[in-house]
Amino acid sequence: MKRMGLDYEDLKTDNPGLVYCSISGYGPDGPWSTLPGYDVVIAGTHGLMSITGESLIRITDVYINRTVESLSQHVSHQI
Repeated sequence: MKRMGLDYEDLKTDNPGLVYCSISGYGPDGPWSTLPGYDVVIAGTHGLMSITGESLIRITDVYINRTVESLSQHVSHQI
């Protein structure tokens, strides 16, 4: 976000009342913090692919969609 000028520090100059929320696949710091957090990548790195086999797409669509829905609801309530 910083690279594109969309981080909080850059945006708050245009709108001081801005409420900014950033979500990443692996957290804001640490060795994986800059990695993209795509559905299938997260499913693979966290073991979901080891139990879903070839039907991964069907299961991750349901699993990830519920996760994203739950996460977005939680974040919006916190703001």
